[in-house]
Parts: sequence; structure tokens; C-alpha cells
Amino acid sequence: MHIDAVTLKALTLELAELLAGGIIQKISHLNSSDLLLQIRQPGHTYRLLIQLGREQTAMCLTEREMPPAQVPSSLVMQLRKHLQGQRLVSLEQPTLARTVFLSTERHTLAVELSGRRNNILLLNAQRIIMGKMLPEPAQAAIWPVGQRFAPQSGGRQPNVLAASMEEVRHGLIDALGQPALQALTRGLFGLPPWHAKDICRSVGLESEAELTFAQLDILLQGIGLWRQRLLCGPYDPVTLPNGKVSPWSLGLEDEISYPDISQAINAEKRLPGLEEQRAELLHAITKMQKKRSSTLEKMRAQQKDAEQLEELKEYGNLILAYMYQIPPRAASAEVYDSQGRLITVRLDPNLSAADNAQRYFKEYKRLKRAQISVVEPMNRMSQELEFIADMELAAQRAETIQELEELKEIWEQEFAPPDRSAKRSRRINAPALGPRVFSHRGFTILVGRNPLQNDTISTKIASKGDIWLHTLRVPGAHVLIKTAGSQPPPETIAAAAHLAARHSHAKLDSRAEVIYTDAKYVHKVKGSPPGRVIVKTIKTIVASPHTAVEGLTEESKKHENS
Repeated sequence: MHIDAVTLKALTLELAELLAGGIIQKISHLNSSDLLLQIRQPGHTYRLLIQLGREQTAMCLTEREMPPAQVPSSLVMQLRKHLQGQRLVSLEQPTLARTVFLSTERHTLAVELSGRRNNILLLNAQRIIMGKMLPEPAQAAIWPVGQRFAPQSGGRQPNVLAASMEEVRHGLIDALGQPALQALTRGLFGLPPWHAKDICRSVGLESEAELTFAQLDILLQGIGLWRQRLLCGPYDPVTLPNGKVSPWSLGLEDEISYPDISQAINAEKRLPGLEEQRAELLHAITKMQKKRSSTLEKMRAQQKDAEQLEELKEYGNLILAYMYQIPPRAASAEVYDSQGRLITVRLDPNLSAADNAQRYFKEYKRLKRAQISVVEPMNRMSQELEFIADMELAAQRAETIQELEELKEIWEQEFAPPDRSAKRSRRINAPALGPRVFSHRGFTILVGRNPLQNDTISTKIASKGDIWLHTLRVPGAHVLIKTAGSQPPPETIAAAAHLAARHSHAKLDSRAEVIYTDAKYVHKVKGSPPGRVIVKTIKTIVASPHTAVEGLTEESKKHENS
């Protein structure tokens, strides 16, 4: 997620009201591109998270659990020296440049959030660069220490927020004849396409229609109202279908409202360090998946199908049947098979007919033994690949670092037992996460977060009479409806099927088949990887991973947020 200039402006105004005048108590270095500032106001301490990663570029207040801090970098040591314990005098974003300045009396923290050129710089009172974070090594020459810092200006385009209305008019005159959307985004600096569409919609103009001179005054009126709303509020932030955040509704489908902009950003972004750990685990999973798939293909290549084996046996029998008609040192023999067809059987000229028959029988027995010997390893390899697919899904859906750490422990137990002499990284000290907990019409529904939890749900938590669900022939979470002896209504089974589809590899499909049965018919295969079970007496239901289910609430989220 990348925060656009308009949302950043609204966020800065929102944060300034809360943080200006507060004391910067602590500065933590979470990872190579993320910082956490704790700012104390009377009666409350705010945590300001700054993320500069390529995939996560944002700034917001957060109450979420953070990973352990790393050893501070040289910049963080400078920030602690000059900013920690100081009063935050102001927090501002000049016009729509994607740079936010957090200023104390003598120093300023400049936060660039352009998406392509993110940075954190420490400036003195004259805006001279004293230190820089530079998460991207290629940016090392952009802002050398000792140079005066100046944020991006937007070039020749009038700034949609700072320019006078006459300057805005001239910028749009140059774009006459273009669709109104393009005229706004190309003629003015700092205006995202979705807000350009909103301006057109607010004054009744078609965004894809060509902009005419007669429409200029109407469009300028819309721009003026838009500027006033951005600078003065009120804000009713929403997340948009494209994953962006807007300070107010743009009239799009599937918008989700939030009390403030920080909460909207928190809902759309990942935790610091989360993507790095996810990528590391997924890399290990993908590598093992390729290795196991290659081994399975080799096993399949060794296993000749039954028709080929029977063919070898039949060749041996036919040679014995026609052995007195086969001349010595023949390289082949034409004989009639059991279907009455004339076929050619290859022979070794150096062997007699009887020895050629025995050669075919010997090859038949060898391949038959090979076919039988790989059946069990192939089954075991298939189970491991199913487990790997479950791990991949769990890693992709993990929402916290703790979930990833638990997945890593499961992975190491199955495939890579850790070297006990190796130094372990710092981990979050918290109780193990349980399954996701949902409720529907008074029934509790459990959803496994990983293969080990799937095992626990299916073999330890489940009781006779509970309803067990899983996507058909698709890796996914084990889902359990705790019935407490009551029969759940069809709507609750449908809600649980929706959860099974949503927490599976079918989550992007429009529909998914889900099997369900009494939990007493679900059994663990001895010695199989976590999450592998045998199911008998199943029924099938079709569910949509995307359709909202009325009355379905996630209880585990309530507990995490409380």
C-alpha cells in the first residue's frame, strides 16, 4: 500500500491536532525501513508508525502489536540525541508534496513518502541535512549530508492545492480537448485519478468526455469545493476497492468506513517486518515444494502403468508359444497376440527363444517390484505436498508476525530442525495464537490458522455431533461448528462453508465446493503430516468466498482489539 498526497495531507492535518505540543519520548528502529515514535500528550501516549518499504509506504498512529526493535542505526542514534525528549512544535505537509515535516525547536524530521523515493532525514534549523535513513542503497547520492533539503515541487504544473484559481485555470486551458479526467491529472500537480473523478462527479461532468472551454468555470467551482473540504474537513475516511485510502467517500462500491484516517491505513497495510518474514518463509516453502514435486515426478516415471507391465508378460508367453517357429539368431518375431492381432516382438539375436522369453519375464518382475515399492513413498510424498500447500496458504494469509513465527516453528519441525547451537532471533513473547473464532446464530465456528491448528481442531477440539468442513480437493483451513448437541440451521452451515472457501486456495474464485460431515467421521492418518485426515460420509455445499454473510462475526478479532 502507498499513501497518496491527498490522503497524506488530510492525515497530516489530523495528526497535527493530536500530536503538536507533545513530547517525543522514544524512537525505535523496527527494521531497515520502519520507525516507531512514541509521543506523549497529557493523559495519553501516541505511537506514530513510519513505513518506507516498497510495498508498504505509509505513516499513521497505531495500537497494533509491533515486532521487537532492532539495534538502532546511526540515524536513529542521531534522532535520539536531537529529538528524543523534545517537544514536537509542528507537524506539517507543504501543499501536496509527499513530504511531512515533524519539527522541534531546533531540528526537523523530514519524512518522504513518494513511493519510489522514500526517505527519512534529520535536518537542522536551516533545513541542512544532518543524517538520513535511505532504505534503498541506490538513493545514496540523492540527498548528501550537508546539502539543503527541498521537497519536490511538481515542476511546471500548478499545484492543485497551493496555486491560485487563475493559475489552475491556465493549467487546465492547456489541457482543453482532452478527457476531463486527463485534463485534471495531467494539468495539475498532486491530484490522484480517483479524486479527479470525484471532482467531475460533484459538478455533474462526465470524466471521460472532452473538456471544453465552456465547462472550465464549472470544473473550477468543483476544485474550489474540493480544496475547501480537504483543508477544513470534516473527514469520513474510507478504504477504496483499489486498496487506497480516501479522506471521504468517492461513491464507489465496496468502500469501508473508519473513524479516522490512521485506522483506515492500519486496516489496509501490513505490520512492520511482516512482509520480510512472509517472503522468507514462502521462499523456503516454494523451494521445498519444487524439490518434493521433482521427486514425485521421478517416482511416477519409475512406475510403469499396468498395461505396459502386462505387455511384457504377454511377450514372454507368446515367445514360449511360438518358440519352435522362431529361427535361431532372429532379431524379431511376428506372432498373433491373445486378441488375434499380428504383432512384432523384438528379440536379442544372441539369446535363444527360451532365454528371450525369460528376459521379458525378468523385466516384468523387476518393474512390478519397482511399481509396488514406490506406492507408499508416492503416497507419503503426495501428503507432504498437500501439507506444503496448506503451509503456503497459511503463510499468505498470516496477519501478524506471531502467526508467521508459529508457522516457521511448524515448518522447522517437519523439514528443517533448527541447529540448537545457532543463535535464535528475538521473538514476540506472547501466548500461542488459537484458531480464528467466529459466531453465527449462537453457534461458535473455529477456523484453523495453520496445519497444526487444523490437526487440533479436527482431532482434539471436535466432538461427536460437531460439523466439520473443508474445501473439496483444494488446500484450505479445517473449519468446525461447535454444536453443543444442537442441530445448526442450514444458514449456519452455509456461513461455515463461506469461511472454509474464504480461508482456502479457492479464495479468489467466485464459487467453491465445500464438504461437510459429522466430526466423528474425521480421522487422523497415523504418521501423516499435520492437517492430513481421512473423511467418510460427506455432503457437499457450494459457497462463495466473497459474499458477505449476515450475522457472521469474528470473535477473535474482538479479543485481539480489546
